[in-house]
Amino acid sequence: MKGMLWLLVLCAIAQAQPVFGPYGVYESASRIGDLEACVRGDTLDAVWISDAQVVWQRFNLAAAAPLGDPRIVDTLHNWPQLELHDLTARDDSSWCCVVYEDEAENSSQNGMNLTSFLSGHDTEFTHTRIDSSASGYELGQGVRSGFSIERLSDTLVSVVWLGESWDPHWFGTNMHCATFGSGAEPLMRELMSHLSLAWDLAGRALTWRATDVYLRAVVSGSSYAALSSCYTISESDWNCDFNAGFDPVVRSLIDFGHTSSNSGLLLYSAENSYISPRLLRLDNPDSSNFLLDSIGPIGLGYATSSCFHRNFGIAVLEANPGYLMIARVDTTGQPVQPVGVLYETSGSNLIANADITITDDGKVVCVWSESNDASEGPRVVKTAWVAWDEFVSAPEQTQPTPQDFSFSAFPNPFNSSVTIAFDLPRSGDVELNIFDLNGRLVETLRDGFTSAGAHTVNWSPASAASGVYFARLGAEDFQTTRKLLYLK
Repeated sequence: MKGMLWLLVLCAIAQAQPVFGPYGVYESASRIGDLEACVRGDTLDAVWISDAQVVWQRFNLAAAAPLGDPRIVDTLHNWPQLELHDLTARDDSSWCCVVYEDEAENSSQNGMNLTSFLSGHDTEFTHTRIDSSASGYELGQGVRSGFSIERLSDTLVSVVWLGESWDPHWFGTNMHCATFGSGAEPLMRELMSHLSLAWDLAGRALTWRATDVYLRAVVSGSSYAALSSCYTISESDWNCDFNAGFDPVVRSLIDFGHTSSNSGLLLYSAENSYISPRLLRLDNPDSSNFLLDSIGPIGLGYATSSCFHRNFGIAVLEANPGYLMIARVDTTGQPVQPVGVLYETSGSNLIANADITITDDGKVVCVWSESNDASEGPRVVKTAWVAWDEFVSAPEQTQPTPQDFSFSAFPNPFNSSVTIAFDLPRSGDVELNIFDLNGRLVETLRDGFTSAGAHTVNWSPASAASGVYFARLGAEDFQTTRKLLYLK
């Protein structure tokens, strides 16, 4: 009897917990890179990059247990940057996403950027190349984040992406669309439009199945319009219209969803990244006369991931090294609960990549990778979830994560040692090198996974000659150089 009473008490405690998890989804012997997740009922599909392989794992939320062993979906080129975009669940129990492979080694070297459509159904997987283009690393960052998948029916999906179009005197952006059925080959592939977008403003292309057209896509980055909207009434013959004069500038599109037949919510940032996400209301989003109405900031410093559900609203995730923060906004643009912490790490563990999604019964599900050794990078995938309207506590962190990259050196000039400081808004691979005036590598100060936050590195060139040196920092799409003057 006492055992039964304890069981009832434990069940009551478990039911009283607002957050379910964290639960372990996978533990890897190698480092885990980019990660995406999607849900269908209580089935969670998680896909991530491990070294040069794409790995898939299915997880049952109700049972809080993996469904079978993880599977290697695809093996890619082991290039410097491999990205997954917009993992989407289909009604036939399959999933699909976009894989981006960047061959460019650094900002001065052009490479071949490859975009592929990846689909999985149980143990069968297909990988179809849909685009490839030579591109500079710096110019490529704006357009290679422009992937969006829209489910048009149970098995039919569209993929929209932005591709570079440039020569030495001019730079523009092409918007492309491909439609896939259950097979590997695209049913349709079209050039939607050629847009005159500033390379430092061109961001993600958001798509939706409009009420009166086959598909509509919206993109920011025009020098003369807040948003450019392209649409088609069939599977071809694209047209574009624009909305100008909106303040503040819409620089980075993050997410969009219909809230009614004539209104929608647009999550965006006024910066060239996902810093300080804000909400707009789009009235008449399916017409050429769409209107923008500002709602305001959602209370997060950065949008790591977001998900829209027509019955609930938008959930936004901010992943920090030590905790995950979530914001939930209903279909009217109002907060459901205050911004709060879904999960906090323990000990020396650090969060790297993360994704968020919403189930049809209102579970806000987060999946993330975590490391217990910052030098080795993340090796574990975890998940946790909370009900849509459940309260979660506010963060207790005293050191906020930087909202942007920064790089400095002091004192400069120096005569014995120099301190090099840099801020990272997101965890990832960092390379910090010292070069001499002739471009020769003198010393590598940092090369590997580094957690988000403020960092300092000291350089003491005891055996180096006096003169000019250069400290070069590379992290994700951020690359910069500082001149150092060494005086013995």
